[in-house]
Amino acid sequence: TKYDCIVVGAGIQGSFTAYHLAKDRKKTLLLEQFPLPHSRGSSHGQTRIIRRAYAEGFYTDMTDECYQLWTELEHELYGLPSQEYPGLIKICFHGGNEAVPEERDLHVQNPKIQDVEKLCNFISRYIPGLHPKPAVIEHCMYTNTPDENFILDHHPLHKNIIIGAGFSGHGFKLSPVVGKILSELCT
Repeated sequence: TKYDCIVVGAGIQGSFTAYHLAKDRKKTLLLEQFPLPHSRGSSHGQTRIIRRAYAEGFYTDMTDECYQLWTELEHELYGLPSQEYPGLIKICFHGGNEAVPEERDLHVQNPKIQDVEKLCNFISRYIPGLHPKPAVIEHCMYTNTPDENFILDHHPLHKNIIIGAGFSGHGFKLSPVVGKILSELCT
C-alpha cells in the first residue's frame, strides 16, 4: 500500500497533522510505538488546557485559529468529561530534573520531597479549604528546545521528512494550528 504521508507519533501533534492530511484527502498512515492512551508523550493524561495568554506575540496570534479549529473538532467529535480522577483537582509544579526518555521506565519516579512540600504550601496558602496532601502524583515529561520555541521544518538532508518537535509545554494548546502547518509542509 502506498501512502501520501506517514506521520510518526500519534500524540496530539501527530494526530492533528494526520487529521489535517486526511481532511485534505491525503492517504495517511499514523504510527505510534506505544498502545494508546499512554503516559510517555509530551501531552499525556486525560486533562489538558488551552489558553490565549502568552508572552510571545506569535503564539498569541496562533491561538485565534486554534480556538476556531478546536470548535470545528468539537462539532465533528463527541466525548465525555474525563473520569480519570473524579472529585480531584489537578495542580502542577512546573520544574524538575532533565530526563532521558529511553531510561524513564528504568528508575522509580519518586517526587522530590521539596517539590511536594512546595505544592502543599501553595495549596495551604491559596486554596485553604482543600486538603493539601496530593492524592495522586504523576510526572509529566515534555521536550524543550534551548529557546523554548518549537521546530517546524524540513529535515536538512532529507526534504521529504518534516520535523515537528520540541514543543516545550506549548504543544497541546497550539496543536490544531501546528498540525495544520505540518500537514501543509507535507504537501
